[in-house]
Amino acid sequence: MLSAKTISTHKMRLMQKLGIENNAELIRYAIKHGLISERDRS
Repeated sequence: MLSAKTISTHKMRLMQKLGIENNAELIRYAIKHGLISERDRS
């Protein structure tokens, strides 16, 4: 099992590589690229 700190670190590094600055941008990126649908967010 991964700790919350490990997941946070992975997320931060991914966002840096993608040039994403906040969670809203991350969600928009995921929807745009078919990683999640708008319906999945609820």
